[in-house]
Amino acid sequence: MRDRSFRRYFRLLAFLLLPLLVSLTIHRSAHAADHAAVERQFQAWLTDSLWPDAKKLGISESTFKAAFKGVSLDWKLPDLVPPGEKPQVPKVQHQAEFGSPGAYFAEGAIGPVVAGGRDRLDRYGRVLAAVEKRYGVPGPIVLAIWGRETGFGAARLSYDAFSVLGTKAFMALRKDLFRKELLAALEIVQKGYIDVGAMKSSWAGALGQPQFMPSSYLEHAVDFDGDGKRDILDSLSD
Repeated sequence: MRDRSFRRYFRLLAFLLLPLLVSLTIHRSAHAADHAAVERQFQAWLTDSLWPDAKKLGISESTFKAAFKGVSLDWKLPDLVPPGEKPQVPKVQHQAEFGSPGAYFAEGAIGPVVAGGRDRLDRYGRVLAAVEKRYGVPGPIVLAIWGRETGFGAARLSYDAFSVLGTKAFMALRKDLFRKELLAALEIVQKGYIDVGAMKSSWAGALGQPQFMPSSYLEHAVDFDGDGKRDILDSLSD
């Protein structure tokens, strides 16, 4: 009797859940199809829209192809607006700078920056003094930015810059801004400043230990150690 009751209960449960499972399967399939369709639009956008602008800036076809080889949309990035959807103001700000001051300046976040800054003020005092002499920016200010942005380089950047910037230029709330940054990233590679494979960024497309957007790199990055490269990835002086 118990086995018979259990079988009846199981059949009833399966009957009730079947429509839900079918619905979820259809939704998942449709979602995957939507992503595939948008991905095709993205690839067409790269060829038909972005490439002509890049070419006008002197970007070679070989550089363009190398930058976007294997690149696809990164759907995990925040603030995306797929084609056909209505833009909405994000409910959650993902950048710490736009959060509450209490969280931004919390002891747990600031304490390591202060301690690390004091240590580096001693170790790199000569470089910081030279920076201040040339640009007028005090060493502690440089250290504060460096420490807050990437923990003095400890935060390794794992995103592919062209995937991030391409995704955001194609379907983010601020498409025009990221299109400009994407073209600047291509210019960085074209001029030989950073190799394609080393173009790693944050989820917002910022580069290197001080977290320069590509256009800021082109405008402000400096070869401070005199090795002929403006290396904000690995050169502490730069």
